[in-house]
Amino acid sequence: MNIGDLRKLIQEVKLQEALESGIKQVEHPFKAFFILGPAGSGKTFTKNILGLPESFVPINTDDAVEKVFPKFGLTLKFQEPPSGEEYDKKQEVRKLLQQAVSDKTKRKINQALPLLFDTTGENPNKMKKIMRQLVDIGYDVAVFTINVPPEYSVETDAKRERTVGSKIAQQVTNAYQKNVVDQGTYTQMEGERGITILNANPYPNLFDIRTGELRPDFDSSVLQNDRMELKDPDGGADSEFMKNPFKGASWDKASAILENAKEKLQGWVSQRDPQNPTGKEVLQALEYVQDQGVADYGDQITDLVQYALWADENEKELPKTVQNALQIVFDVETFQKKLKRSVPSDKFPGSPQTVKTDKGEVEVPPELLPRFGQKGAPTIQQLTREQLLEIINWIKINS
Repeated sequence: MNIGDLRKLIQEVKLQEALESGIKQVEHPFKAFFILGPAGSGKTFTKNILGLPESFVPINTDDAVEKVFPKFGLTLKFQEPPSGEEYDKKQEVRKLLQQAVSDKTKRKINQALPLLFDTTGENPNKMKKIMRQLVDIGYDVAVFTINVPPEYSVETDAKRERTVGSKIAQQVTNAYQKNVVDQGTYTQMEGERGITILNANPYPNLFDIRTGELRPDFDSSVLQNDRMELKDPDGGADSEFMKNPFKGASWDKASAILENAKEKLQGWVSQRDPQNPTGKEVLQALEYVQDQGVADYGDQITDLVQYALWADENEKELPKTVQNALQIVFDVETFQKKLKRSVPSDKFPGSPQTVKTDKGEVEVPPELLPRFGQKGAPTIQQLTREQLLEIINWIKINS
């Protein structure tokens, strides 16, 4: 298999995804589950114990790496120095895979499919941004965190065929312990719109769930020490220390975390319709569009635009549910109102204008300003096909 074959495979996958069924056949639309923990923490096993439905689509570059790299005759080890023919080839393949996963994720979100993010989460700022963006689109987000001691995480990574190397593994687990465990960053999101935190404290995956005994991988001192060592990733003698989050842990406490999270997760997935008002509105609109039987519209969020164009061309009234969803997703109404207040209505602007919208400041080119800025600017129902396409495309790119 060469890189050309990989590109062809990616295109075939894209075609297959384009042929998937409509929104009414999606079991858990607008739901995203995040399970976060360092290497070796048992995320996949724990996800199954929690009872996450199989309909959730994994979003993970590592899965693609494990499947594709061996076919190229490449190792799954990433710690070697950045040089040599294999390294260059490996980087090229990985970039292709990352782009494929990124494109796939965008398509899955556009289809409102249930998503599974199985990742380390040691960078809360990055992860929280992704979570909040999903909520803005309409998703309900659930988060479960899991933890194991740093030395176990590094040792587990070293035993894997796909390893990032001890330095990176130590950096990741150190960051997770400080940013996630010690600071409780994700727990602080509890109460935010669209966010459900399944466990206030990370689940300590130290015990055999069959017997409740401490697993042989761990020494009993992990339950007794006051402090936990975070070793220098470069192998130096300057370790950091933090309060030991595993002190006093027991199977009774750990199993309580697991059972409570399982109960909350089952309640979260039991209702098909999203609790997020945005997702609820968009889902209703997509189901309406699918019922109309126009082309194959109704299986993607962007089909709302296509249906609006079809309705305009065929002089059909655009129902309120579709109007509302369009305004929510593309923020056209807010954009229009803000520009009306910001741009003089008596003259054609000759330069771009910076306009504050609900999605932040946007610099609007002069050729689009009169359309929204002048008195009596058209509503979305009154826009022509060309105008609607131009405006929607521009907002999607720049908002």
